[in-house]
Amino acid sequence: MVDSFKNAMETIYRYQLKTLDGLQIGSALAVKEQIDNFVCSDKMLSNAAKSENFPVLGL
Repeated sequence: MVDSFKNAMETIYRYQLKTLDGLQIGSALAVKEQIDNFVCSDKMLSNAAKSENFPVLGL
């Protein structure tokens, strides 16, 4: 959980995300090796996930 929070804070600042978007991508980063696809419908979050090398489903 600490990694998720740290990742969330870093991505919020790096990509100018909203808090809940940062928590979503921060949690995904903590378990990245277990993620097949990142699902979202927010353009900024989608772009951030692509920048973090996630295969994105959505926008």
